[in-house]
Amino acid sequence: MRSWSHDESRWGLMTVRRRRITVRGVKPVGTIQHQYANCWCFGCVAPATGEADVQLLPKLDAAHMPVFLDGVAERHQDTFTIIVLDRSGAHTAKALRLPENIALIFLPARSPERNPIEHVWENGRSQMAWKCFPHLECLEDEREAV
Repeated sequence: MRSWSHDESRWGLMTVRRRRITVRGVKPVGTIQHQYANCWCFGCVAPATGEADVQLLPKLDAAHMPVFLDGVAERHQDTFTIIVLDRSGAHTAKALRLPENIALIFLPARSPERNPIEHVWENGRSQMAWKCFPHLECLEDEREAV
């Protein structure tokens, strides 16, 4: 049996800006782009081991959540998987079907601080800061490498 923490994060072509160290009084300089293409990174992390399972999908909705769950069930078919997640509409949809080896446990409403994967997203955004990508496929390749 495995316990995972799950969440999604939107990744797009708009540049992620972070603080930069500069001389006092000098504003940081960086290239930014304003393109609105994006994808969703569905991810699970095992807090006890740090193991991660990530999949990029075009949308966050009840139709794409089973695609991710089926992938997790297939990649970890040797164990029963418990996934702890928030109460997003994509997670609580009545049409959502679960694979046989997966069970969902929901966090209390409005409590993202209880979800360990939030730190993974923040770390990923820090690594992607100030990078520009010509198109979404380049971003997806970079995100998979992180």
